[in-house]
Amino acid sequence: MQFQVALYAIAAKKELQYQPDQGLVRYLDADDKLKSELRVPLDAESLERVKTQVAQTASKIRQRHSCQAPRDLTESNAARHATSSVSAA
Repeated sequence: MQFQVALYAIAAKKELQYQPDQGLVRYLDADDKLKSELRVPLDAESLERVKTQVAQTASKIRQRHSCQAPRDLTESNAARHATSSVSAA
């Protein structure tokens, strides 16, 4: 989920000139309040790691290499029950 939110932040920065400072995922059906939110860092280093991972994955796809999905993307059960957002300062 963190990967997805960071990817949204990159798109928002590029296309909307929006400057998010953090991401937040809220799990709507979490029984434990401590697990109901996931804060996602959107600092330059975190976003650069996501950009690198996307570029490497795209390169492998273009070369027709089999590649494994990022772990965050395979956790689809959690993704179905969550909302995500990015916020600016």
